[in-house]
Amino acid sequence: TGLDFSPDWVMIKARNATGSWAIFDTVRGATKRLGNSGAGVGATSESTVTASLKSFDSNGFTFGNENGNNNGENYVAWCWNAGSSTVTNTDGSISAQVRANAACGFSIVSYAGDGASSATLGHGLGVTPKAFVVKSRSQARGWNNFHHIMGNGKYIQWNQNHQAETNSDFWNNTSPTSSVFTVGTDNDVNDSAQNYIAYVFAEVDGFSKFGEYVGNGNSNGTYVFTGFRPAYVFVKTYNDASEHWNIPIDVDFHNPIDNYVSFNLNNPERGNDDGAPAMDFYSNGFKIRSTANAFNADGGNYVYMAFAEHPFVSSKGVPVTAK
Repeated sequence: TGLDFSPDWVMIKARNATGSWAIFDTVRGATKRLGNSGAGVGATSESTVTASLKSFDSNGFTFGNENGNNNGENYVAWCWNAGSSTVTNTDGSISAQVRANAACGFSIVSYAGDGASSATLGHGLGVTPKAFVVKSRSQARGWNNFHHIMGNGKYIQWNQNHQAETNSDFWNNTSPTSSVFTVGTDNDVNDSAQNYIAYVFAEVDGFSKFGEYVGNGNSNGTYVFTGFRPAYVFVKTYNDASEHWNIPIDVDFHNPIDNYVSFNLNNPERGNDDGAPAMDFYSNGFKIRSTANAFNADGGNYVYMAFAEHPFVSSKGVPVTAK
């Protein structure tokens, strides 16, 4: 409890023990798990686990006695609000089930693939997304990420530590618009009659930012302006196949942010090889503090996804009234 909203997308990871990730959302429904593989979030298909996340509640969620609630283990859960209802969206060539929260710039899209070379999906956000990820529910396939920094001809997988790959069969060399995003013929994103889930992100001033920074290999690392204090930063170097997708752990809300977990590994949270903290979270951005390649390889190109705890403005750019 204690979220102050009913979550629609929940990511769970053990902090003090080796253990898989578990991913749930309200469009697929409670107990429908993605993740829980031998290597972090993995490429496994969706499974129904009745003792996993049993319900999405008014200000939190309920978990059973399956992995995600092992006795004596500490967990972190990141949760997103995707709005109040799931609707049928026909903006694209494929009709999709969409749950969208324009104020937070986040939507969940469920669809059945048709194998077409330029299939489109409505995302319901009303503005052009900066990033999205597509995962097959019915097959063991990757978490395929579009990020505007890499462009519409490339993809990178959340479940791998590889670098960005060029392949027009993923996004058909087509950037998303204010109403749809495009998938190509690759089976990872659009196999005929297979089921998929997509998580779609647009930037919201004062809440989310999806960009790039260049590492300098120095403990006085790059400062990244976001316009808000981050609560969550997701980082990957896209020109180095040896590094992972890393998320600094900030549950105590104080600097420095020492430890992190990797989305494509089962490792418990850990510190950097150089012994330095990963980064600092400031009121308007974050600053890299480590010389380790995980966050700060000299000349490394890093894409990031950053979120504040709550939106500071509405979907129309109007400041939210303080409580």
